[in-house]
Amino acid sequence: MSAMSVADIRVFIDSNTFLYSIDQREQSKRKFTQEWLLALTARNCGVANLQVVNEVTNVLLRSGRCLRRAFLL
Repeated sequence: MSAMSVADIRVFIDSNTFLYSIDQREQSKRKFTQEWLLALTARNCGVANLQVVNEVTNVLLRSGRCLRRAFLL
């Protein structure tokens, strides 16, 4: 078995991570998760699935928040 390189690493991103990244009430969690998501993006190693996207959308719709406004950082 060959050694795993950093390029092979994938990090699963849960729905809570996305939700914390836009939560105006939890500034410390928001800042941390935004930085974490940016780091994963820079390394091209973050992954999520359709269920996560659906969960985030459902929470935002149930809470009455506008999707467009919620994702403006």
